[in-house]
Amino acid sequence: TVSNENQVAGRSIFEGKYIKLMSDLDLSSREYYPIGLRTNNLKFKGVFDGNNHVISGIVISDFVISRLKQRNSLSLFVCINEGEIKDLYLKNHFVQGFYSAAGLITMNQGVIKNCHVEGIVRSFSSIYYPSVAGVVLSNRGLVDECSVKGYVYCFNSVNLGVNGAGGICASNEGRLIKCVNFAEINSHCR
Repeated sequence: TVSNENQVAGRSIFEGKYIKLMSDLDLSSREYYPIGLRTNNLKFKGVFDGNNHVISGIVISDFVISRLKQRNSLSLFVCINEGEIKDLYLKNHFVQGFYSAAGLITMNQGVIKNCHVEGIVRSFSSIYYPSVAGVVLSNRGLVDECSVKGYVYCFNSVNLGVNGAGGICASNEGRLIKCVNFAEINSHCR
């Protein structure tokens, strides 16, 4: 069970572990480090059960996590592989990435069910093709009964183009079922 952010923030695999959120968490005014990394041995492989609780006030940005060596893709969970995230509500959520950003997860290779994001997700770049999504940046698994509200913004300052911008997903090679986008989505190149 999880009752505070220090029990999961910045940790990685959780293979075979069942993590259950036992109360709402307010993470306002705290640094937050994403769970998991994109390398094979650091992808989240457990079950994160939000237990229908709310995590509010999360701020994840390149500035906040400048100590990470792999900081080009930012979200609450960076990558899940064969894992599951379910029954979670994120409110007053802010994620800003230099290359790419997502509200909940950057790369899904597992199951995301009944997860809802409300806040601002944005990506800025002057040397890459940025991409951004309200819930999942790149889906290769299942996203079921999820939603996003707020603002999703992608900006490239040198007119290289934008890789992708979406409410639920920016890129989908998996399955989306009963998902709803209520967010305003903007993509801009100079």
